Amino acid sequence: MSLRQALAIQRTVQVSENRKLALLCSFEPLHLKTFLQARLAEAIPADPPLVVTFGYDALESAFRETAQSLSGESTLLIVSWEDLHPQLTWRTRGPLTVDPGEVRGAGQVFRDRLCAWLDARKQAETYIAVAPSSWLPAVDPVPVGGLGTVKTTAIAAMSELIAAAAQHGARVVDLPLGSLDFRDLLAAGCPLSPEASERVATAFTALAYRMGERKKVLVVDLDGTLWGGVIGEDGPGEILHGPSGPGFSFHVFQKVIKRLHNEGVLIAFCSKNNADDVLPAFDKLDMPVKRRDFAAYRCNWESKVTNLVEISKELNVGIGSLVFIDDNPVEVSQVMAQLPEITALRTPQTADDWPSFFENLQALFATWQVLAEDHTRNDFFIQSAQRPSSSQKALEVGGFRHLKQLELRVVVQEHAFDDPRSLELINKTNQFNLTGERMSSSEWASWTRREDVFCVSARLTDRYGDFGTIALITGSLPASGDELRIRQMVLSCRAFGRGVMELLFRYTLESRNAKMAVGPFVDTTKNIPARNFLRDVGCEWPSPAQWAVHLSRVTAVAERIEADGSVNISNAGSVSLDRRNA
Repeated sequence: MSLRQALAIQRTVQVSENRKLALLCSFEPLHLKTFLQARLAEAIPADPPLVVTFGYDALESAFRETAQSLSGESTLLIVSWEDLHPQLTWRTRGPLTVDPGEVRGAGQVFRDRLCAWLDARKQAETYIAVAPSSWLPAVDPVPVGGLGTVKTTAIAAMSELIAAAAQHGARVVDLPLGSLDFRDLLAAGCPLSPEASERVATAFTALAYRMGERKKVLVVDLDGTLWGGVIGEDGPGEILHGPSGPGFSFHVFQKVIKRLHNEGVLIAFCSKNNADDVLPAFDKLDMPVKRRDFAAYRCNWESKVTNLVEISKELNVGIGSLVFIDDNPVEVSQVMAQLPEITALRTPQTADDWPSFFENLQALFATWQVLAEDHTRNDFFIQSAQRPSSSQKALEVGGFRHLKQLELRVVVQEHAFDDPRSLELINKTNQFNLTGERMSSSEWASWTRREDVFCVSARLTDRYGDFGTIALITGSLPASGDELRIRQMVLSCRAFGRGVMELLFRYTLESRNAKMAVGPFVDTTKNIPARNFLRDVGCEWPSPAQWAVHLSRVTAVAERIEADGSVNISNAGSVSLDRRNA
């Protein structure tokens, strides 16, 4: 995109009234703001965020405003070397006579200021990019070794700053800032050329406003994909998977898989093999990926299309949440033809193909914040093999008595706005979701600032382990009246059929002295479980997109669950809300 094209888009675009992107930097943004606004208009034509900038050398005022009136908006901060110390810039044109200790001290002050700012913006997405070391001034007439010492100190201080920022919730990103543009720096205070500004805007928009949801499950073939060789013919001793030699690519791939697993991605394998050959091999081979890391597997001679469908059902995720990798082009083609919702990739065939393959995987499963819930979800599927199966239509098949042996416990968390898991539940849940609504962090922050709103969540445990936070209700209660207005109710598929939402719904109504609840429903074709829930608790339908229910009906259902399923519900302060113990 040329600067002329970007200016034309910027002049004509209708920016959002509710969404903003704050661009923070000590230098004059100049062309960067223009390209950012144009790229955002392309990526989100229906409602592009307004790019807000603060001008040259106005970083402190930008910090204040983005921690207050813009605290819920997405922000991109580009840290320059002069932010650490004012002499670390070409614009001073003087010698680098600053003492390294002074650079170190100034860096500490700026690091503390940055962390305090990030703490004030916990509910918003904050991206941080760092100017390359090539932006530091080159050799000036100083004592021998002086510049090297200052430069080394500055780089160390910047590294410490970025590590601290990541610990305080920032997403540190690598943007193509490029070499310093002296013409624009000296003339207008901007170190970026128009070409570099375009590259930065393009890369950031693709990263922060990527289209499509994050994939949930990675399914891999074994022979020729997870390792080299054929396990059924060569045997475990001849399989290639080591950190050196011809197995190196497979070793690196397994480390990538392990990292994705640690970031909350569910991994599974699907192989045309004899299970007796495959399963013992995981115990014999010293590989990064262990058998216990897999949430599911199919090892048989059935069609891989059939097996992939079964894996999606076992993990209770939509088929479109799967990424499938196989070295056999015929298998990949069959999956693509019969299950087009699945992203099917072929295992790289040459060493040169692996880097772009890894980049593709990173994009499909990208996340910038790994929550405790991500690890809990993986643990859940390992524990699930021990659990008796539950019915998603328990009310229709005779109640919840089959759950009694599970020793279910629901713990309610009030004011769950502060939990990052709350927004994640809304944006990831498809099946039990009233409207299919997705919210940006800024929209969520705007909702939380209303005085009449509430947000409660529920965490579920049983005798086998912890499900994590799996349910949420948010809405508003007018100052006058006893009618609760629900905006959204979501429930993780992991907790279907266990009575969690029925109990949480009753708690939400009773704790707010509400006699009625009303809310929206939008048929997304995926949210049949949500519609069934509304039916089962006795909702009336004033219109096809609006439901209403009286407290007495919700209470009747919740009491059946408590009586049949031995479910104990309490709030996070351990105050019992179980009718049987009242």
